[in-house]
Amino acid sequence: MKGAGLKAVSINTYICAMNAYWVWSGEYNLATKQGKRLAYLKEEQNILKAPSAATSR
Repeated sequence: MKGAGLKAVSINTYICAMNAYWVWSGEYNLATKQGKRLAYLKEEQNILKAPSAATSR
């Protein structure tokens, strides 16, 4: 999916839906935490710089 140009947040949305389906269908047991489960992808964190006093004038 990542090769098709999708971002990590879009893939994580799909993974969330698949995990919810597996819980609903009984293929994953929340109490024992056993069964099918996909791990989420790490998303890139963008850190914004605070504007300095010289640039805000």
